[in-house]
Amino acid sequence: NLYVQFMKPDVRHAPINEPGRVAYLGESSNFPLLVDDDPSAAEVLHYQLPENSTDSRVKLAKMDKPEIKMLRQIGALSLPPWRLCDDLVESYFNWVGPVLPIINRTQFMRQYRDPSNPPSLLLLQSIFLAGSRVCKSPVAIPGATFYRRAKALYDTGYEDNRIIAVQALILIGWYWEKSQDDVKAAFYWNGLATTIAQGSGLHRSTRRSPLSNTDKRLWKRIWWTLFARDRSLALIGQLIQINTDDSDVEMVCEDDFVDEEYPSDPVHVQFFLQYVRLCLMMSDVLQLWNSAPSKVRSHKEVATRMAVVDWLEKCPKELGREDPRYNLWSFFLHCSYNAMLFLLNRAGLQNLSTLNDSSIRQPFKNPLSSS
Repeated sequence: NLYVQFMKPDVRHAPINEPGRVAYLGESSNFPLLVDDDPSAAEVLHYQLPENSTDSRVKLAKMDKPEIKMLRQIGALSLPPWRLCDDLVESYFNWVGPVLPIINRTQFMRQYRDPSNPPSLLLLQSIFLAGSRVCKSPVAIPGATFYRRAKALYDTGYEDNRIIAVQALILIGWYWEKSQDDVKAAFYWNGLATTIAQGSGLHRSTRRSPLSNTDKRLWKRIWWTLFARDRSLALIGQLIQINTDDSDVEMVCEDDFVDEEYPSDPVHVQFFLQYVRLCLMMSDVLQLWNSAPSKVRSHKEVATRMAVVDWLEKCPKELGREDPRYNLWSFFLHCSYNAMLFLLNRAGLQNLSTLNDSSIRQPFKNPLSSS
């Protein structure tokens, strides 16, 4: 019956009002043969699934009593004092959001301030979790508490909005503690987020999809965040989970950070754009590391080395290591850059001195080392 509904022109071309409930059908599906006049010209299809209630009372009613009891016991259905909530949310957007720009701040804050239409509880607990890592509130709650709450909400299937699920999983993967294997935990959660994202079609261009421009920008930021996390984890020994050949999402750009009520910090925007470009180069480095020596590889080595030099030369001044306004984002970016250089050397590439660029051979100086 669902596919029959999609065959109706008014349904097939209707705008997507619930981006978290989208049916994605790729080119290999036979469905386009039934609904498109020219199947050969059909592109990625994103369809709006039937309406679904997001009321928390309806969600709880669908769950088993033992699950509800468990959620209440660990506090997953309750919130911290409002003062702490505000501090955690502010901490996320100021210190985690630039690295994980996966939430539309205007949309979220409107719901956050509206008791009649609150944000997803899973997303809220996940934001609290991410914010708790950098929050300096005197009444702070340990991050492990929010981790258990967010994990329980996800494990019990409390949230059926796929976009929110992806956002929450990325944030859960941001959490770490000394008592657990941090890298494997991040790899696991990011892998789950990637699987759900691809199932919803976030890895494909939305240029012809009936999504709003706001959602198109958000989807692109989410996908490139997943990609950047995937490559960063691969740089420290984990497997690559995202194949760029399977994706045709346009490169993230400044326009994708447009926000109605909260203008983005230009430094934060440039940081993420440069971080993604750096992660794209990481793909080439990792490919060289895992491939057998050959003539083709030698050509790729030259291209990769030149790309590394080009990236450093074109890095915006506000993120450069020589800028007097040196900041956390510059340090974060160049730490990743130097980690990639280290892997280049380990891979046995040609000596970087042949590039005749002394700056690229000098280790990145930590400005805190002298204090």
